[in-house]
Amino acid sequence: MKILVLSFLISVTALAEEAPQKVEKSFPEWHAVKKFSSEDGFQLKDEAIQSMGIKFSPIQGNSPWKIPESALVRVKYSTGVYRKYQEWISFVLVDVVSKNGGQAVVKSQDLESGDQIAVIGGSELRLTESDLTSDTVDTCSH
Repeated sequence: MKILVLSFLISVTALAEEAPQKVEKSFPEWHAVKKFSSEDGFQLKDEAIQSMGIKFSPIQGNSPWKIPESALVRVKYSTGVYRKYQEWISFVLVDVVSKNGGQAVVKSQDLESGDQIAVIGGSELRLTESDLTSDTVDTCSH
């Protein structure tokens, strides 16, 4: 009986470690970050977006899209853009088809015509996201 109970506890613990939990957090009024969600991304106050110099611009038409090369953000071996959708900002992977004269042609299964992408300030958004997802930082107050 003890072996059966111990085996059950080990199995439950292993399952709990495999299934990532959705993390959601709200921040005090004085923070630049309004909300964070491990599934949806994060929300910044308009004042924070303005003070960090972040500019969003819509993509139009069908894929592939021509975007400013400044919108591209490299994370390890991946390239993506920061998309703002209904106040939520999240990193979206893109495939770079070509680059020429400060412009990049990209494809992505996760972007749609009308999506707002950060054309300036992607590195600031990456730092904010890193702070929010790091186990070593308690809060973000950019």
